[in-house]
Amino acid sequence: MVTCGYVMQVSSLRFLRSTLPLLLVLAAAAVLLAQALHQPVFSYDEGFTVYQAATLLEGDVPYRDFWTHYAPGGFYALAAAFRVFGTSLFVERAYDTAFRVVIAVALSLLARRLVPPGLAAAVGGLFVVLAGAVGFFAYAMFPAFACCLLAMLCTFRLFDSRRWRWLIGAGVAIGGATLFKHEMGFYGVVSVGGALATWKLSLPGTASLLWRGIGAARTLTVFSLVVGATVAPVLIWLLTEVSAAELWALLVVFPFTQLTELHFISPPPLIPLPLGERARNPQVYAALVLYEWPRFYAPLIIYGLAGLQQVQWWRRGGAAAWLAAAGPHRLLLVLGGLVFFNHAYTRLDEIHTLPTTSLAMAVGVSGLPMFWGAIRARWARGLAGIVLGVLVCDRLVV
Repeated sequence: MVTCGYVMQVSSLRFLRSTLPLLLVLAAAAVLLAQALHQPVFSYDEGFTVYQAATLLEGDVPYRDFWTHYAPGGFYALAAAFRVFGTSLFVERAYDTAFRVVIAVALSLLARRLVPPGLAAAVGGLFVVLAGAVGFFAYAMFPAFACCLLAMLCTFRLFDSRRWRWLIGAGVAIGGATLFKHEMGFYGVVSVGGALATWKLSLPGTASLLWRGIGAARTLTVFSLVVGATVAPVLIWLLTEVSAAELWALLVVFPFTQLTELHFISPPPLIPLPLGERARNPQVYAALVLYEWPRFYAPLIIYGLAGLQQVQWWRRGGAAAWLAAAGPHRLLLVLGGLVFFNHAYTRLDEIHTLPTTSLAMAVGVSGLPMFWGAIRARWARGLAGIVLGVLVCDRLVV
């Protein structure tokens, strides 16, 4: 009896140590992000979304009764919240905050597969601070990014268990991301699909490369069909209300041509030399070096270092070493960060860089202990630490 009680006590302590950091992240997210409920209303983007969601309750249909280039999911999800809790800005802010909390928890769970619970919780906590400083609300990027992270969690479980239900879950989540913000869904398909294909091709066994390729193709086909089946009902219904040409023009042609040109903000130069206006105005140059340059290039450096680590595993032990080091999981985070970087490249501001910055923090934290143990060169260890520190401190302070 004493032994049984001792074992139960040890198990309880281990469970508490593993779950307490995540619970702290959840509580901190709820408290800190709730402060946004009292911030002033941003009349254009936020007001635009709130008004359109309210009109859906009166029978309006997107693209038919009002102009928008966003996918319909965000409007209908917010309209559903209005239907249940009433139409108010408080409900809209609470709806937005809920998705930010989901993202913080999902980031912690993704990192937890690769690092101890404390470090994993730090990733979610850092996102809470960054997201709390972003003054955009009711923006479809947050629910779309949350769906992409849930798809990554399902893919992690698929890597570990090889059960098809997790593949279906990943496909449904990416379909949800597509309905919220269709370019984010595309990024999710590319990152999850790339990681799935690489994982299937690298699985050990006696099958030839050809048969492993067939297995990868089958997995990607099922994944794509699930994504399509999730999106298809909404698309078919919209086609009964709006012409295909109108949907194509609003959801594809305009966002990827005219809107890209209107929103584009030039990235900082690779080598930030004090030339021109930067030489005449020290404040402009300081903003470039301390804010704009790290915001744009630090995630790329982190992904580059993580990619080098992946190559090192393959060179040392082939696919077996890569799989043993959770290579598919790390590859998915890197691919996700790289494709979401395109979202940042189209418009270099706080809200559009948040997805790739968040994944860069997860990649950096998960890979940092490995760099310390596996790479002997002091300059490489110093570079990894400096890049991660600059990225975090820059975003937190500014």
